[in-house]
Amino acid sequence: MKKKITSLLLTLALCLGLLPTAALAAGREYYNRWRDEYADFVLSAEEAARDYGITVSTSHIDFGSIYIGEEFEPVTFTLTNNSDYYITYGQLARTNMTWFSHMPSGSSGYVHFDEVYIAPGESKDIQARYLSTDHGRSGPDTVDLYVCLDTRENVFLDSGLIKLYIKDILTVDYEIKDPDKEVPAGDIQWDLSTTTLDLGVSNITKRSNYLSDEYLTGAVTVTNRSSRPMRVESRLDTSGCSWEAIEYIMSADTGEYLRPGESTDIKIRLQRSSWYETGAIEGCKLNLTAYYPDYPESREENTLTATIPITAKFLSDGGHVLYFNNDNVDARAFDAQGNELMLDGRVLVVKEGDTVTFVAVPPDGFYVSELLVDKKNVGAVDHYTFTNIQSSHEIGHYVGRGPAPYTPYVPGQPPVTPTTPVQPPVEPSDELPAWAEGQVKGAISQGLVPQELQGGYNLVTTRAQFCALAVRLYESVKGEITGRETFTDTDDVNVQKMAALGVVSGVGGGAFIPDGPLTREQAAAILARLSNAMGKPLSGGSHPFTDGVASWADAAVGQVYQAGIMNGTGNTTFSPQGEYTRMQSIVTIMRLYALVK
Repeated sequence: MKKKITSLLLTLALCLGLLPTAALAAGREYYNRWRDEYADFVLSAEEAARDYGITVSTSHIDFGSIYIGEEFEPVTFTLTNNSDYYITYGQLARTNMTWFSHMPSGSSGYVHFDEVYIAPGESKDIQARYLSTDHGRSGPDTVDLYVCLDTRENVFLDSGLIKLYIKDILTVDYEIKDPDKEVPAGDIQWDLSTTTLDLGVSNITKRSNYLSDEYLTGAVTVTNRSSRPMRVESRLDTSGCSWEAIEYIMSADTGEYLRPGESTDIKIRLQRSSWYETGAIEGCKLNLTAYYPDYPESREENTLTATIPITAKFLSDGGHVLYFNNDNVDARAFDAQGNELMLDGRVLVVKEGDTVTFVAVPPDGFYVSELLVDKKNVGAVDHYTFTNIQSSHEIGHYVGRGPAPYTPYVPGQPPVTPTTPVQPPVEPSDELPAWAEGQVKGAISQGLVPQELQGGYNLVTTRAQFCALAVRLYESVKGEITGRETFTDTDDVNVQKMAALGVVSGVGGGAFIPDGPLTREQAAAILARLSNAMGKPLSGGSHPFTDGVASWADAAVGQVYQAGIMNGTGNTTFSPQGEYTRMQSIVTIMRLYALVK
């Protein structure tokens, strides 16, 4: 019971200084009612001395002056018990006692003194210290004393206790100095244990225990070298982390203040969310701020900041994970010498720096029409070579029916990069049929057609040329594309821009084949992705074509067909592998422009 009473008193005393005037008055009224209810007798200092012989050696304590966050030096006074009973505190004899103060200044706080157990006729020296200094108030404050007299000698039970509340038994005086007036600008100083924080390497060897064990920890030690206490704030900035999502725990064990000469650790813990995630984490930052507390002017003039880069690395079984995310197609893997590597189900663990060729093996009568590496299409190929592996990767695919339009991978031989088929010579023509003339000229007038494509309208559009049309359309509506993604076989900036937006991708091995002819199903896929990149995704829909549109392009063909951007070559034919001319490319770009502008 006494623990509960003390807790209530402490909570009330500490909260009073945080309340506005009306709430403070209400809190003081509540406190007085509590005192009247739980005390057997509420006495003045004179009545306590007269009736019970309980006195203190002084009526005034002066704690002196300090800055916020510093501690007052203890002050010694004597408490005398001339009653017929022991002064104790319920069942907690020889424990700390607390004095609570009514503070006219409106600040909160309490005076604390150490163990109280005084026999009848005895006096004890008490060391008192005023604790609450965080509101910038100054005294004097009046102080009350709550004690218990045990009416049964040497028996310390709740029954037989007389609870006395002695009002205004003494006053305390103190001053909280204003650093704005006495602390010069630039006074604040600190030491940091490091300017960069490397959390090291974590290696999990079992897939089942990463949630409980897969984390890295570290700390930065901050030491206050100032002449005044400081507050330290810390924040982990993950906005620039090379991993999109990481879990972290951060703590700053500073308490309320970090006093001169004291140190504290700012602790960091990073945790990955999957056994398959591996590699180095870079770009994370720990931001630290230290300042003198509670005075705005002082904070402006005495503030320190630091940004500490954080790095870490996660491994799985000592390396990285290649994961083949398909259940219906067999997968094989080979090292740089053509030796086959054994997969654990759909998983292969490789060391850093290794070179591995991953091969998808489709069922008989099918070919890999789209290979996905980290969910990005790298082309109609059945293999992909990872060189100098530094992180984990995921591989997926789509299949089409029929023979592969490329040379499948042969173990032990270098991967075959798709080559551009030889095209029969075509005489360029600048003539336009009536149905296309208005749209082509309209596209030119809108600045959507580069000069080199304004003619030869019957020629086949190359993959790079269609990128040039797509870039003109995007930048005319959305503004300049600043991103770039490079390929090994082209420096065409239009290709790099479209790849950066995810509108186009390579064919594997870092190649794009910029001069390769554009097929109709490729054009449909690019148009659908371009519309989506411009914030105008095309609605889904079916199409009537039955002539073997690849699974990876099927949805896009339905979208551009339903939107009226592309039509078939017949009622039920689309000619998905057919070549796409400049005229057709410009007309469909103009139709998309009409939808998104």
